Amino acid sequence: MAVADMYPHYVAKAERKQRTKQEVDRIIEWLTGYDSAGPKKVLRD
Repeated sequence: MAVADMYPHYVAKAERKQRTKQEVDRIIEWLTGYDSAGPKKVLRD
């Protein structure tokens, strides 16, 4: 399953737990090794 498919679900779950979209982005960057532009490009495509 692609990260782009799961991303909205991760953000929704994080927001339910009083977290932010930026925190989700930071975690994805840490896990994947991408810089901040990397996940945005993958999620956009």
